[in-house]
Amino acid sequence: CTSVTNSSTLLEEAATRLGQVVTAKFDEAVRSQDLASVERFFKIFPLLGLHDQGLAKFSHYLCSKLQETAQKNLKTALETKLTDKRTSVIYADTLTLLFEGIARVVEIHQPLIETYYGLGRLISIIPHLQRECDRQTKKVLAEFSKHRQLDHKLQQVDDYYRGPVGVYGKHPVDKLDPKELDLFLGELTIMHSRAELYVRFVRRRVMDPGSVPPGRSLVNVRREGSVLVVIWSKTSHSLWTGLSMTGRLGFKSWSGVI
Repeated sequence: CTSVTNSSTLLEEAATRLGQVVTAKFDEAVRSQDLASVERFFKIFPLLGLHDQGLAKFSHYLCSKLQETAQKNLKTALETKLTDKRTSVIYADTLTLLFEGIARVVEIHQPLIETYYGLGRLISIIPHLQRECDRQTKKVLAEFSKHRQLDHKLQQVDDYYRGPVGVYGKHPVDKLDPKELDLFLGELTIMHSRAELYVRFVRRRVMDPGSVPPGRSLVNVRREGSVLVVIWSKTSHSLWTGLSMTGRLGFKSWSGVI
């Protein structure tokens, strides 16, 4: 009995040491940007029963790559010349690249995750990706607000509706440039459209009947997916609401200022 206990202890210690080695090798592969090695050691974690640890490490790695790409794309957007033909929608383009990048990560790595970690494990990864998406989305929208002078436009509208009427029945307010306003609303519309496409993509992925793990019901997985989609989009949704001005102004309100 003592011999069995000692053997069990030795096996547990060996498994712990092996887990530490795999973790160290994974981190080393990440630092050296060796994708093949990253994926190789990622596959070993579940063999040691370290599913959660492997998914957490891999999620952090994927988020770091998303952050790096998003920052480069935003830098490129900010350096875009005014004469560029895409300058009027450059922030919408930047958000589109972010959403497409996350979708591509999911499409590429979902088979890897589900093959080695099991069906339904994608739900453990996507919340991490969405938090990074929210962080990068906030940065893009902050630059959009700054360079498109959102606050100034809102102030002009507020002044129009709150200010006194002049002697000729007109409001003494600087009128918005119709062409500038049209471009502004056009870019904002594209942003909304791309965000909706992205959210629908995420919802389809986490609620796919083919991704239901053994022993789990489709109803429960779909319920979890619905809750997660709501949680994931909270930050971005609040940002979209702040920018859309629907409810506060509405598109019709703008026409009265032109």
